Amino acid sequence: MRVGFLQFSGHAAKNDVTKIIGDTSSEGLLVTEGDTRIIYANAAYMAFSSAHEPADLRTVERLFSGTPDVSEAV
Repeated sequence: MRVGFLQFSGHAAKNDVTKIIGDTSSEGLLVTEGDTRIIYANAAYMAFSSAHEPADLRTVERLFSGTPDVSEAV
């Protein structure tokens, strides 16, 4: 598994370190499986997308679908 430029070989270590990196990042991070299944979003992404709970989350494409200038670039 790769996180940025880091690669971890141990299963337990990669999950712990990956979660710490994601949870403490000030940048919004969203991980999806396929095009629509959200499997992780950090607090910064939840705040950016105005989601109060995981059920409120939307993918990047859906988040910007109402703004034509942004949705075209995304």
